[in-house]
Amino acid sequence: MTGTPIFSRESLSKMEDGAKRVVLGGVLEVYDKLFDQMLRALPTSPSQEAAGLQYIQKEVHRLKTHQYQKHQLIKATLDDLSHIQADNSVVQRRALAELPWLYDTASSLAERKRKSRRRRQVLRKRKI
Repeated sequence: MTGTPIFSRESLSKMEDGAKRVVLGGVLEVYDKLFDQMLRALPTSPSQEAAGLQYIQKEVHRLKTHQYQKHQLIKATLDDLSHIQADNSVVQRRALAELPWLYDTASSLAERKRKSRRRRQVLRKRKI
C-alpha cells in the first residue's frame, strides 16, 4: 500500500496518554466499522478469510469494550459540542451564564497540571 497512512503515528506520539486513549478508542471504532464492511463484501459462503476477519474484529471489540469504555462518553460529549448552535441568541446567553464555572474548571485543571509538572521537576533535581 502506498500513500499516507490512514492513522497517523506522528500525531499520536505528540499526545498525552489521556488524549491518546480517546483517539485510540475512536480508531478501534473505525476498525470495527471497517471489519463490518469487509465482512459484508465477502461472498456469503463461509471462508477462512471471513473467519479470520471475524476473529480480529472480536479481539478489537473486546479491547475497545474492556479498555476504552470512557472514550465513548468523551466522544459523545465532543459530538454534542459540535452541534451547539453558536448563532442562536438563546444559546449564546445560556453559554455566557455557564462560562464562569467552566472557566474555573478549565483553569484549575491547567494549574493542577502545572503544579504536577513542577513537582516532578523538583524530584528529578533532587535525585541528581
